[in-house]
Amino acid sequence: MDILTKIWETYAEFARDLPAPVYSFLLRANIMLLFPAIIAYLGFSRGGWRSQKLQMLLIIAGLLVGLSLPLGRMVYSNGFRPWMVIILITGLFYLPGTVAFLCEPRRGHQELLRKRILIALAVLFVINLVWN
Repeated sequence: MDILTKIWETYAEFARDLPAPVYSFLLRANIMLLFPAIIAYLGFSRGGWRSQKLQMLLIIAGLLVGLSLPLGRMVYSNGFRPWMVIILITGLFYLPGTVAFLCEPRRGHQELLRKRILIALAVLFVINLVWN
């Protein structure tokens, strides 16, 4: 067996054994960022919807939709879980920048908002680990 196969098998075993609360957090955090990004993009792409107040309202609505989705069935371990963990962690790095870009037109404020979202996610992740 080559080293790359061994590395993948070790990672796949780690991903399958990941506790359900940790995996659920990764899934929920991505959905909470994805829905506002999609809704804000739809609002941003419309010519008449460039109001910042309306953008914030759309983003809050997207957050509430993301929070309200039932994800109980998706938490259980399956063969796609190692791939999903990679996708979810990648999403947590890129989705805050997307949401910040759609929320704030100024570049400096976008970076500040992106950093705040990442810090909030890290704090929520640590709270999730301690709580469960």
